[in-house]
Amino acid sequence: DHAALQSERTKFTTAVREREATVDRNSELVTECANLKVKVRRLTAELDNSQRALEELRRKPTDRDKQMFAAVIDSFPRDGKLFQWLDALFSAKMWKAGDIDALQGVLSVISRHRMVDDAELVKPLALLEAAINQFLDWTALNGEGVDHLNARKQVTDPTWTYRAYDGEDLRRMRGAGWVEADQARDAGIACGKRILAAREEFERIGRARKL
Repeated sequence: DHAALQSERTKFTTAVREREATVDRNSELVTECANLKVKVRRLTAELDNSQRALEELRRKPTDRDKQMFAAVIDSFPRDGKLFQWLDALFSAKMWKAGDIDALQGVLSVISRHRMVDDAELVKPLALLEAAINQFLDWTALNGEGVDHLNARKQVTDPTWTYRAYDGEDLRRMRGAGWVEADQARDAGIACGKRILAAREEFERIGRARKL
């Protein structure tokens, strides 16, 4: 009947309008998606440019890092007495106060230049400092001054001599002996080599970072 036909037409018209609205919305979403893709590409390009600029900036060492690197290397040059002593002369049997002073001088330089801008330099600098401290701990625990009977010398004299404990010393002090004395000597030599290795790694990384 007429009422039924009118009702069907109304439903059909409503469905058509809803479909058209859906199509319009889908069209808007497609356009919005396309705009978002363009925006994402633009932001990605900006991010890439920013990243490249940051990497380029990181490749340029700061004045503070240059000063730090130069100060540490100057205090511990490869052709200097300290390097040569550790590399060829240190036997872990005897050492001079001046040698200890030279190592403490390197520590003093590191302490004054502890603030580092390049993160790549933090670890090698810390390892060098730790290696020196470990060596100094070894000398403090495994030897004693032997010039205290010489009235012409004082502890502040760089030629003041220290002697590593031998087996008899350890037997008297710790109930140990020559085996332990040899082990302690080997440990002392290893400490010295670690300083050299840490120093070389520090310089290698510093040079690679254009310092």
